[in-house]
Amino acid sequence: MAGSSKNVQKSFSFPSSSINTEKLSIGSYTINYSPEVPFQPLKVLKDKLTKPQQALLNNIWFFRNDNKGFLNSLNILSQYFVENNKFSLSVVYKGRKVGIYSTWQETASYVEDFPNPIFKGFYSLEEVNISLRMFLQNQDGFEPILEFNGITYERNQVQSFMNHFKRINEAKKKFLKN
Repeated sequence: MAGSSKNVQKSFSFPSSSINTEKLSIGSYTINYSPEVPFQPLKVLKDKLTKPQQALLNNIWFFRNDNKGFLNSLNILSQYFVENNKFSLSVVYKGRKVGIYSTWQETASYVEDFPNPIFKGFYSLEEVNISLRMFLQNQDGFEPILEFNGITYERNQVQSFMNHFKRINEAKKKFLKN
């Protein structure tokens, strides 16, 4: 049994000229991909996963006992998720300018270099609404102000703003379908 795990690690050592590897770019990182599958559960999923996904799992498996390599693999994994899961909206709760933003560039400009910013991305307006309600309910006696597209909203205006924004989005979707 010990010999088989030793062979698995040996057949998937990075870097190695004896193994056919390909370099894949994920964000600012480069990761090795090999068609050989050392991670046993991956064999079942191989046809369902893309090359970057296979490479990420293989690297995480390979570096599971090497803290530096494992951490690097997790950083690459987080970069992969950022690239592939684009949020349509984000909320800056604490930053240079508190508000709801529709692009990452806007959000980043208000949280970069700000001490301990609080922000989160969302896929839908409903998620934003739920999160804002929870956040505002936890702010005892504090009346945060939210700004969106140059309009300032106070705590009691947020719900009506969310409903209005939802109606605009629905009308926009209907218009684009036609």
